[in-house]
Amino acid sequence: MAVKTITVTKDAYDALRSMKEGDESFSEAILRISTSRVGNAARWFGTLKKSDVLRRKISIWRKGFDNDMDARMKHTGTQ
Repeated sequence: MAVKTITVTKDAYDALRSMKEGDESFSEAILRISTSRVGNAARWFGTLKKSDVLRRKISIWRKGFDNDMDARMKHTGTQ
């Protein structure tokens, strides 16, 4: 089996270490995480474009976020 050495930050190492299950190796954890995330995301491709309710809720949330951010920027004088 070929082996590659990679460099990661301490934060990335700690995050990956916390995601390991049992005596799983780092290689096994990376493979499990990377394939499960791609697999999970692929199942949902295209589903959000069909949800008008979700789109409206996101739009309302986004407007509130934008208004809050504008107010904070005016308050701090960064706008």
